[in-house]
Amino acid sequence: MKQPDQQPSAISSIQPWDNLSEPGLAKDRPAEGSPTVQAKDVTSEIVQAVHTVEQAGKELDGLPDEARKLNWDCVSYSYDGCIEHQRRLNLSARKFEQAKAALERKGLIQCLWFGQTLFLVPTDLAYRSLSMEPPKLKRRLTFDHSFAVHFAAYLIGRMPLVSQVEKEMTLGGTGATVDIVARMKDGSRQAWEVTLHAGNVGANAAKSANAGFSRIVFVCRDTNIKQAAWSSLKNSGLEPELLARCRVILFSTLLRQQKALRMV
Repeated sequence: MKQPDQQPSAISSIQPWDNLSEPGLAKDRPAEGSPTVQAKDVTSEIVQAVHTVEQAGKELDGLPDEARKLNWDCVSYSYDGCIEHQRRLNLSARKFEQAKAALERKGLIQCLWFGQTLFLVPTDLAYRSLSMEPPKLKRRLTFDHSFAVHFAAYLIGRMPLVSQVEKEMTLGGTGATVDIVARMKDGSRQAWEVTLHAGNVGANAAKSANAGFSRIVFVCRDTNIKQAAWSSLKNSGLEPELLARCRVILFSTLLRQQKALRMV
C-alpha cells in the first residue's frame, strides 16, 4: 500500500503512446505529395519505438525477483531510506541485503548516506530498465550532488510556508547559480545551497548577498559538514548583516519535519 503523503511515484511520469495515425501528428510529417518520404519517416519512428520496448528490462536480466521488485521500488520511491523499502516489500534482512547487493553490482543503484539514513539512489540505468526518463538538471553535477538537489527541492517544496520551488536559478547576468530558490507565501525568497563539502560556503553566501534573499540556507549532509560549514561562514569575512541571514541545517532535520507533518 502506498504511504500517505509519499512523493509522487515515478510511474506517473510515463507518457502515453502516440498513435501515429492521428491527424494531430500530421504537422510533424512532410507535406502531402511526398508519400515515399512520409512513409520512410513513419517507419523510422515505429522501428525506434519497437527497439525501445525490446531494450526495456534487459538491464534486469539474471536478477532475482526480490531485486527486480527493489529496483522498481527505488525508482518509484527514490526519497525513501532503506527501512522504508524493506518494510514496503516485506523482505527479510537477508533477502533485502541480497537484492540491494545485486542492484549495486548491476550499477542500477548507488548507496548514499545522508546523516544516519542510507538511500538507495537509482541510476540512469535503473530508469532505463523501466522505460522511464531519469530526473535531470541543467548543470553537470556529481551523482550525489545531483540527487541531493532533487531531494532537497522535494523536501523544501513540502514545507507549509513555501509556495513554489525553483531548481538551479541563475542570478542575473553573473552566471552564478543557486541550487534551490524557495518562494515563500509571504512574498519573500530564500536561497538554499546543497552542502556536501564545507569549502565553498563563504563564496556561495557572497554570490547571493545582493539578490534579495531573506535567508541563505545551507543544507548539509551530516553533522561534521554542518559544523565545518558554520565555522567557515564565520571566518569568511562576510558582512554582519549577510551572516545574520545565513542558516546551516541538516538533511535529517528536513526529514524529521516531513515525518512530523505526516503525523498531523
